[in-house]
Amino acid sequence: MTRFLLALLLLGLAPREARSETPLTTVRVAQGLSLPLFVTAPPGDTSRVFIVEQRGPDQRGRIKILKNGVVLSTPFLTTDPLSPGNEQGLLGLAFAPDYATSGRFYINYTDSNGMVRIARYTVSADPDVANAAGTVILSIYHPFTNHNGGWVGFGPDGFLYSAEGDGGSGGDPGDRAQNVDSLLGKMLRIDVSGTSYTIPPGNPFAGATPGRDEIWAFGLRNPWRPSFDRRTGDFVIADVGQDRIEEVNFAAAGTGAGANYGWRCFEGSLAFSSSATTPCGSCTVPACTVFPVHEYDHTLGRCSITGGYVYRGCAIPDLNGQYFFGDYCGKQIYTGRFQSGTFTGLRERTADLAPGGGLTIGNITSFGEDARGELYICDQGGQVFKIVPKAPLLESDMPALRSRTALGDTLGSTSPGNALLTGVTPFADPGSRIRGIGFLENVILRDCSDISGGCLTAHARLDPFDIELRACVDSAAATLTRRFVFTNTAASSSPLAYVDVVTPRLRGEPNSSVVASPASALAKPPFQASPSPARLR
Repeated sequence: MTRFLLALLLLGLAPREARSETPLTTVRVAQGLSLPLFVTAPPGDTSRVFIVEQRGPDQRGRIKILKNGVVLSTPFLTTDPLSPGNEQGLLGLAFAPDYATSGRFYINYTDSNGMVRIARYTVSADPDVANAAGTVILSIYHPFTNHNGGWVGFGPDGFLYSAEGDGGSGGDPGDRAQNVDSLLGKMLRIDVSGTSYTIPPGNPFAGATPGRDEIWAFGLRNPWRPSFDRRTGDFVIADVGQDRIEEVNFAAAGTGAGANYGWRCFEGSLAFSSSATTPCGSCTVPACTVFPVHEYDHTLGRCSITGGYVYRGCAIPDLNGQYFFGDYCGKQIYTGRFQSGTFTGLRERTADLAPGGGLTIGNITSFGEDARGELYICDQGGQVFKIVPKAPLLESDMPALRSRTALGDTLGSTSPGNALLTGVTPFADPGSRIRGIGFLENVILRDCSDISGGCLTAHARLDPFDIELRACVDSAAATLTRRFVFTNTAASSSPLAYVDVVTPRLRGEPNSSVVASPASALAKPPFQASPSPARLR
């Protein structure tokens, strides 16, 4: 046992989990939209999110930008008139991983004739407006108006994935989902780095293997809002059921090629019908079907799953790793975790995420994820909500002081009397509420922490102050220096009081309350105060 861990035990700070979980709520960030269907953002773009409108009154799909809290009046993109069916229109949007340099993005839509199209567009010289002309790179005949799928997204391998429904009607009358010579009822994977598209290596039916080269997985009915876990690369596919079962399918990173998710032989784990086209001869062959890791029935008004995301943001660190999803009809929201090939800890969050103030979340068409990993909810009635912490947290609700070996971090700290140990982070895992050198009582995180060299900068809010905490370790001198900068965002001067929960905790002392009064010359905003650095030896 290291001296550091021994010191923690002596101080009564042995590792333990958080006593409670961050309370959640939602805030409305956009309204007055026309059938909002998706929210996303280009990689690294922290000031904007892009909202997909399925269709407007003129039957055109639009992509609108929410920029610094305001929906811009000029759409980023407006399509030609699209099919008018309830499940048709502009259905998907994905920005290329190199969007910052290539300006490329991709949409999935049903044109005015009901054809499913995947098209490439580019941004114009104005970063808030796309070039009007796009290039269709893949077209799929769709016999009915429903079950279009429509999600597109880039995987961690850099290839474009596209979720296609089974062609519509009910019960897959064309037996298309099991037919690997059809692109319907499939998850596709294509390489769009060139002018058109090519087939990536590893696609299970590529080359001489019978079946369409574009197929990655099959046996899907109407995959609605799959997602990749941005940290692990795991792939989650929510699939809408027929009359009885809604399902969540899971493929760990690096797996899933050629997976058969069972439809129409199975609805969830329940037998549904036979198929004459499945590559393994029969869906009843034990090794043929990948069954869901989670499924639910149509009680409680539920009838159509809306897939979501594994939370990897910074504002709610103790929710890290929770998968958020919902039901379109019942309007419920749930979370749970994927662990060792199972789905555990199912919890309903509907009441937790009610926005209050007379607002309600209606039919949930989609969840969304911004560049920081924070999550959004699309309400078909025209609103978009963001999932946020409900209130500041007391220090007693924070994860207790614990240690871990930091992966490449140079930050560290120790108990009094010990030299600083480079490579030891004395709090919770990366992304935690008191990551690295720790923080203040009763604050809300407002952004991800930054690490550069031997310094960590965290960003929080203690209304009306925005707070920047910079903590630097000098291992040679065995010192830790912490510096706070408080910026008053109110319209007038405000008194400043805060409680430091880290330095006293390391010293085994009570929390330190600090009250600062702005000097008369600093009475007008922005008021900044920088307490003397704390040094620990």
